[in-house]
Amino acid sequence: MGYYLKHVMTGYRVYLNTGIHLLGKSGACNVVLTYDNMSDIHAVVVVRNGRIFIKDLESIHGIYLNFKEHRLGSEFYEIFVGDDVAFGVATFGQELGTPLTYGCFTVRSEDSDFDLDFSDSEDGFFDFDDDDSDQFYGINENEEPPSST
Repeated sequence: MGYYLKHVMTGYRVYLNTGIHLLGKSGACNVVLTYDNMSDIHAVVVVRNGRIFIKDLESIHGIYLNFKEHRLGSEFYEIFVGDDVAFGVATFGQELGTPLTYGCFTVRSEDSDFDLDFSDSEDGFFDFDDDDSDQFYGINENEEPPSST
């Protein structure tokens, strides 16, 4: 199974094959990333037996996972497809004005990856059958579930 980190703003991919990946700005790393707030040797990612582990190598600005405000420590953490990983910044590109130079990525897998194709939808709208509309209750804050009577 092939894994990769996909930059949330640009779509740039960092492929993570089985093995050890040293990430940072230094040419000594086998994955050179020159994003803002990256340390020379920032992190190590290990892919083994279909699992992915990441460890902060005492970088200056840390690693942030899944919108959490606290940094990852200096032990290995298992990460999964769909996790958001940010190097040196506690943001993931959702905020307006987030620079493209921030190292914010989503963990992806080539085996389960797909691109949504909405080319058949008209003006970005979907046609839901009126009989099924009650299955979407709770989307709005004040919306009550449908009565069963």
